[in-house]
Amino acid sequence: MKKFLLLIVISSMIFGCSEENEPNQTEVVGEIVAQWKLIYVHQRSWDSYISDVSAKNIVYNFKSNGILDVSAETVLLKKGQHNYSFGEETLIIGGQNFETQVVTIENQKWIYSFSNGQMTISELHSDGGTLTFVKV
Repeated sequence: MKKFLLLIVISSMIFGCSEENEPNQTEVVGEIVAQWKLIYVHQRSWDSYISDVSAKNIVYNFKSNGILDVSAETVLLKKGQHNYSFGEETLIIGGQNFETQVVTIENQKWIYSFSNGQMTISELHSDGGTLTFVKV
């Protein structure tokens, strides 16, 4: 699954994303609205090192009003409030359309996935960092 997400991230960097399906929400609904404790940081897709930050008690609070409160600074996102949106988008990769859940935080797109009680968001840019959370 992680290799598939990595393939999507790398391919999207090469072929670009569709801008026509930008979510335009004032209120966010769905499984992302909650408080999430950050447990792992994989800073760069090309690096195999994954930081275990579960002891640091870093919480991302995704609110239904489109505001994300981050309790502490991380290498991928600063402490404080950020605007975000969440929804399904069509990514165009290699001329093919892929429907996926995307979180946009301050104009930066992240692919969303949820498995085995953990939420993972992976950046859609050249370094492609990944954050893994558990619900608080």
